[in-house]
Amino acid sequence: MRVIANAVANSTKAIAAAEYPTKVAVILSSMFLAGLVAFLTFTFKSLIAAPLALLVGIVVYTACNINLGAAAAQSVVQYAIVIWVLVIALESFESICRGFLEGRSWRSFLNG
Repeated sequence: MRVIANAVANSTKAIAAAEYPTKVAVILSSMFLAGLVAFLTFTFKSLIAAPLALLVGIVVYTACNINLGAAAAQSVVQYAIVIWVLVIALESFESICRGFLEGRSWRSFLNG
């Protein structure tokens, strides 16, 4: 009986130890949100991507606010914005490098 009582008393600690820490959840949620927004931005036109990205951001923020707390939800949005900006900057830098490798001059980038 004592073994069963100890198992029941410590079961919540075992479940809590198996859960992801808050930092891991914040990082994974940030990467998911940034990746989805970047995918929507590069796949669809901005007229369609902006409302979809805003809706996805609101859903992820609300889910993180419910599950992780307000501070973690704000961190998710902040990290996602930083990752999204880095993805856009990396994509722009890659297109500039590809243009230079193909032999275009720098003035061709001013015209698009």
